[in-house]
Amino acid sequence: MKIKQLFLLAGLVLLFFSCKQETQASPNIIIIMTDDVALQHWGCYGGVIPTPNIDKLAASGMRFTQAFSSSSFCTPSRYSIMTGQFAGRCNHEEFLSENPSDSLLSVYQNVITGRTRVLTGADFIAVVQWENPEQIPHASLQKHHLEWMTEGAMQFFDAIPEDKPFFLHFNSTALHGPKHYKNLQADAYYSPSGRMEEPYKHHPFRKTLFESLDSLNIDHGSGVADYLNHYRSGVIYMDDQVGAIMRKLEESGRMENTLVKLSVDHNTEPGKSTVYHKGVHVPFIASWPEGIKPGSTTSEAVQFIDFLHTFSELAGAQNPEGYVIDRVSFAKVLKGEPLKVREFLYFEQGYTRGVSDGKFKYIAMRFPSGVTEKIKNKELEVITLYGRGLHSHSSIAQEYHPGYFDVDQLYDLITDPYEQNNLSNNPEYAVQLQKMKGAIQEYLSTFSHPFDLTDTAYVSLPEYKQAVEETKSQGTGFIPCWNRKLDYPPD
Repeated sequence: MKIKQLFLLAGLVLLFFSCKQETQASPNIIIIMTDDVALQHWGCYGGVIPTPNIDKLAASGMRFTQAFSSSSFCTPSRYSIMTGQFAGRCNHEEFLSENPSDSLLSVYQNVITGRTRVLTGADFIAVVQWENPEQIPHASLQKHHLEWMTEGAMQFFDAIPEDKPFFLHFNSTALHGPKHYKNLQADAYYSPSGRMEEPYKHHPFRKTLFESLDSLNIDHGSGVADYLNHYRSGVIYMDDQVGAIMRKLEESGRMENTLVKLSVDHNTEPGKSTVYHKGVHVPFIASWPEGIKPGSTTSEAVQFIDFLHTFSELAGAQNPEGYVIDRVSFAKVLKGEPLKVREFLYFEQGYTRGVSDGKFKYIAMRFPSGVTEKIKNKELEVITLYGRGLHSHSSIAQEYHPGYFDVDQLYDLITDPYEQNNLSNNPEYAVQLQKMKGAIQEYLSTFSHPFDLTDTAYVSLPEYKQAVEETKSQGTGFIPCWNRKLDYPPD
């Protein structure tokens, strides 16, 4: 059996289904991806808001404590899951034309549902949404509608032949914006595809979310900050969606031989859209009654690029000839066997690259000549890791990471897990710095786009220093949805 090479470049909240056509032998596979979720949002990782459905899934399988996205932004993160490659390897002509310097800025493809099957080769597709809810054409529908998305999964389960293995890729919009609390007060009968007959057939009524918060004595509503209302209600809304999918799977009689993977494309602020650990460290649960010991936990480090290779191995699939392999299978980890998946993890975002061996983390920021010239000419009076003007997530990150503008950053993750003390200029760590630079160079040498570690001349430009100071002075006041200070690093 050959596995198709898939390039899902625009699917920030894409709901994608594919059904194999072989007789049942290998496990069924379900990937459930949430959005903008921190570890502390799920009960099984110490969250305050109960997530009984997610916790039940974790108890039935394996909880990973060291799972990472290679990019802390929606599209490149999901690209890595579906291709098993770092997003920097994307060779799509639109990506190359919009990102000639491999900047990994947002990639956008305006494709309609009818094109999805052509792009992915999927056998079944339902309720596709290409952008965040704010981009839905009809203003009154620019809201989260998890019930509608779940209905697509229900249609899929009803459509698959009983004797065939299947693969389901389900992407939720929770906990991304817009604000869940306000959205949940809207009429659930109206969805992006029209009026639904039974929006609550699989989900609890929306009002029960508020009742749950009341029963837990958790403040919500007027007088509570919007972002707190958003997360407190959104966590329950998301958990309800996971529960609906798992109940349907159990009712179908396919639970025992189905590998369910639940994770999130990236963590939250102040690490989102950076390669800092706060952005790339994500919760990850894997459940498979026939293959994973219930209630198990692993600290083996895995990345999203490993998922495709792992699932391919379990399904007996073969990679296309000549396909670049960035990934390592962690199938043995799922079976409880010790396995050091790799020596280093690799990260990429904008004009930064990073590597980590679990103890140390090295980050390099390098701007190409085109960006440097704009800095010299004062075309860029403010600067971020994306080599352009103000960027919301970058501005949040630089307020909480003192080394944000340093060309070289080295952190001891054991003593400094929040990456506050840059050791790159400390002579005691010179050997470690060179080791990490060598590791990142090994990765960089495999990419077609150059990332020159030796070119740091821009840091001495007075115009760069001025741009840095101007960026710092802007703070986060220009971001409409951001009006708070984080307890970071936590006390």
